Amino acid sequence: MSMVRIVDGIVYEGKLSPDRFEASVVELAHGHREASVRQCVDWVEVGPLHRDSRAAQILRGEIEDPDAEEKAERSRRSAARRAKSRTRKSAKHQGLDTMLTLTYRGNQTDKALCAEHFKAFVRRMRKVVPGFAYIAFPETQRRGAWHVHIAVRKLPEVVSYRGLVTLKSFNVIRAIWRSVAGEWGGNIDVGRKKRNSKMSAARCAAYIAKYCLKAFEDGEFGSKRYWSSRGVDVPKPTRMQFQAASLAELIDLVVSFVGEGGRVLATSWLSRFRDCYFVAGERPS
Repeated sequence: MSMVRIVDGIVYEGKLSPDRFEASVVELAHGHREASVRQCVDWVEVGPLHRDSRAAQILRGEIEDPDAEEKAERSRRSAARRAKSRTRKSAKHQGLDTMLTLTYRGNQTDKALCAEHFKAFVRRMRKVVPGFAYIAFPETQRRGAWHVHIAVRKLPEVVSYRGLVTLKSFNVIRAIWRSVAGEWGGNIDVGRKKRNSKMSAARCAAYIAKYCLKAFEDGEFGSKRYWSSRGVDVPKPTRMQFQAASLAELIDLVVSFVGEGGRVLATSWLSRFRDCYFVAGERPS
């Protein structure tokens, strides 16, 4: 497989290196580790771009790029993958392991209003659950009404409501959302809560990562597709390159790293082109 880049009027051709790989490892809070191995690309200078070539004419704006739509779609998919990675790591780093769904009884179809309601919900939640952390994805139902999928930390069994009485946390959450939703009527999807309430943070992260991809598929370009806690400082990965190595050897290396300290492997996959491998582990709860 070859690739082409044009930099400052010079054409470069890239091919997957047969024996050069990059390993990336990151240690997140709450006992999570992720690692990947990717085949490197070797770039070789081909020469100056011919001024009469189609590529040169496109760069000068003399003709339209017939591949513009395909390139835009590739860019969109790349942005979705980056967002999926960010939300997955953020969920693990924050220890989010519980799924909730906020719904409207009425057919509330205004996304901006849903965003306002959710901001008010978060403000009120932080009064009863200090440090309330979340990643949330708004989504429309078939009827057009908005609802919000939220990943949060496991909530305490009971909380103090308005400093007066101690109530079950689920009842307090429902009361807060209903007060925010007002005339539209709010509720928490009890069915989803029973199925997906408490899970491992790795599984929860994978679950919301799917919502992230769907949000990019359904959302308008450039729109805010998800909401999350601010000020979350997710560690950056450490990257290392290996020369004259094999993919199998490096897979063994990263699997050993992820499994240290009694961690269990939460997920792993090898790309269909066998040029990228990913593995994640977490400490058992």
